[in-house]
Amino acid sequence: MYRLILYFLLTLWVASIILSLTDILPYNPLDILSSGIFLSVVCNLANYLLAKIFHARTNLESAYITALILTLIVGPLSPIENLLMLTFIGVVAMASKYVLALNKKHIFNPAATAALLAAIVLHNGASWWIGSIYTLPLIVLGGFLILTKIKRSELVIGFLAVYFLTLI
Repeated sequence: MYRLILYFLLTLWVASIILSLTDILPYNPLDILSSGIFLSVVCNLANYLLAKIFHARTNLESAYITALILTLIVGPLSPIENLLMLTFIGVVAMASKYVLALNKKHIFNPAATAALLAAIVLHNGASWWIGSIYTLPLIVLGGFLILTKIKRSELVIGFLAVYFLTLI
């Protein structure tokens, strides 16, 4: 499961860089690339240190997944100009996995926790900036693969039914 989500997020990250290089997405491809690398380093270092402090096992895929989610919802930002903010969200995300946990399992999504605290503390909100008509096929395909893997299609069908009934 972790590997599927990791590959899906990597695909979205690389696609966003390519689409920005070709001016299809209006972002700086170097910012997307560098913020993804920077957040990966911060998240992995924080995860390693926190795992030592809390005497827990680490999961490298989980740290990379969190870093990629943060990259795709915060920014894209230049790490040089936003060093403290990117470091803050990476460390907070990893810390939430250990501090806000029951039976060694995090309660809240670490990336969402970091995005919320960044909005409250740093007044820097998050958005799904990669969401566009050009990335929609990848997002739908990845969502379908994940949905198939977790075998929870009834949740999505129920949501879509209520959504479309409300829309009508």
